[in-house]
Amino acid sequence: MKTVRYFDGRTYEWVGLSRQPNIMSKVKRTLGQFTPAQWDKDEWYPLLGPWRFIQVLSLCVIFMTIELNTFFLKFCLWIPPRNPLIVYRLVLWWLIAIPTIREYNTYLQDRYKV
Repeated sequence: MKTVRYFDGRTYEWVGLSRQPNIMSKVKRTLGQFTPAQWDKDEWYPLLGPWRFIQVLSLCVIFMTIELNTFFLKFCLWIPPRNPLIVYRLVLWWLIAIPTIREYNTYLQDRYKV
């Protein structure tokens, strides 16, 4: 077991779902199967240099533009805020942004540019 801990491994309890002691254990076990085995930490370092600050600031400007676009869509077309069109549009942008931001961070941290 010390070897496993030395190599930073995880210990598993091979117990079936029906043998879990309570409901919370069953829920944690079920949800744990859909999460990644390891969470990566993203470091942005916005104050690393002036060019890096501009790159991170440009991402924030893009976020604010999307939010402003949503406001103008609601205001100019007189669409109520709880309209499904607005909600679905924001969820779509959110789902697109998750891998995009990760790729952008990887691109910024890459030392060898293409």
